[in-house]
Amino acid sequence: MVRMRDGVHLAVDVYRPSAPGATPVLYTCAVHNKDLQRPEIAEALPPQPAYASLWYGVVEGGDTKRIVASGYAHVIAELRGVGKSEATTTPTTRPTTTT
Repeated sequence: MVRMRDGVHLAVDVYRPSAPGATPVLYTCAVHNKDLQRPEIAEALPPQPAYASLWYGVVEGGDTKRIVASGYAHVIAELRGVGKSEATTTPTTRPTTTT
């Protein structure tokens, strides 16, 4: 969980290269559960081209393994009020103050 300025905690997964030091970050978030974006889920599914009617699209945030291998950290977050993130906000409502 990452604490925002207003005290709300957002659920995030952080994947980073094993090299020490500062790393550029590719930040992604979606209304879908972040757990569906995990590299293990993408590997468990048979490959499908994006135009296929059965394409699952679990890696809409990007290919985590490729991003990390390219030297970037990959942060996948859930929006406020989605999944394990706190707050009552959904993508179609205005944020509520929790403090």
